[in-house]
Amino acid sequence: MGLIELIRKAKLCLSESNIVAFKARIKPQVKKIFGAGATVTIPIFLRLLNHCGEWVCNKVFHNENPQRRIQDIKESGFTLVTKFESGRKTYHMLLPFDPIKSFTYEQIPAPIRRRIFAVHKGINAFTGEIASTSCLPDHKFSEIRWDKDTPESNESLTEKDMLAKFQIVPESINQAKREVCRKCFQTGKRGMLNGIKFFYKGGELWDERIPKLGKEAEAGCVGCFWYDMLAWRNALHKKTRSK
Repeated sequence: MGLIELIRKAKLCLSESNIVAFKARIKPQVKKIFGAGATVTIPIFLRLLNHCGEWVCNKVFHNENPQRRIQDIKESGFTLVTKFESGRKTYHMLLPFDPIKSFTYEQIPAPIRRRIFAVHKGINAFTGEIASTSCLPDHKFSEIRWDKDTPESNESLTEKDMLAKFQIVPESINQAKREVCRKCFQTGKRGMLNGIKFFYKGGELWDERIPKLGKEAEAGCVGCFWYDMLAWRNALHKKTRSK
């Protein structure tokens, strides 16, 4: 698709008629998309939906942590644009694009969580130190690249499976990783830690020979810091020691 055609299509999406149709299509599905219990996120989303295509300031949400709710909306597959202004003002615009996919993050039962912690010897993969009780098991393979055939039962996992499938990280790092993986999925540019251009396998760009979704997509994540933090750190140490 040429640039001129792309611009024309983008302009058409932002037309008044398309925005009206988008609102009418999405509004009846809101509780189904977010869950009836999302009583904090839904009002924020509805305000963005009612002002679709317009800038909405964070302050009108009257929420102490609006970014968490914005993240929930993104994780539900919606496309938002964010801009920052002086005076710590943040604005968001919901674009009239149908959700890419609905992301339902896997809930791990408490007994399985405890086993995963034990197998990993309680090590926080982000710091390499003993994890606090607020840390949680993180899927190495980002769920944004899962398809309907990717999820597997955690009930019969072996210790080898737990080491291969999970790492232990703080919740804040888990959230940061989701955003990094989202950008990688959208742009094809793999994430880095603090701008360090080191990948123990592959390079900065996603290998186009590897599918973007499904179990086979996991091969494209290998080598990235966010995929396996301990493996990345060990490979970097090995590389620096060899020089």
